[in-house]
Amino acid sequence: MNPRAVNEVKNEVIKQLLSEYHLVPKKPTLYKFDDYQMMEELLAFLSSEMSIDPTTIRSKSRKRFAVETRQVFFYIVKKVMYSTIDLTTIGNFAGGKDHSTVLHGIGVCENRIETERAFKERLKYLSSKFKDLFEKKHEITVMSDGWKKNNK
Repeated sequence: MNPRAVNEVKNEVIKQLLSEYHLVPKKPTLYKFDDYQMMEELLAFLSSEMSIDPTTIRSKSRKRFAVETRQVFFYIVKKVMYSTIDLTTIGNFAGGKDHSTVLHGIGVCENRIETERAFKERLKYLSSKFKDLFEKKHEITVMSDGWKKNNK
């Protein structure tokens, strides 16, 4: 079953349960964003920005450029977009990678940020550009707890 469909069913069940107790506001201003959609958009963004095919990012390739792009993908998903999605799911989305690979990739990016100024600037540019595009496209604001604020 599609992860998006599972998420929608789960959210609907929770809404119905909470509405029985009158805990659900009539017009919610905050909502959890769809992690799967965000990862799809990030993958497309990185492939266009870094001139690499999305299938290469998701492949088992150990070429440096593919690995670095994959690590940047992991970092942005967890640290910039504040995704609450687990590491295993991120790894599976990125071509069947293990959760430890995702964790290692995030750690590598954090280390490179501290030691390489050019990498830090490039990652900052990519992160802010994607975040701005995502917020503008979906008319939301990314919040640090993984929720989005509706800007309508």
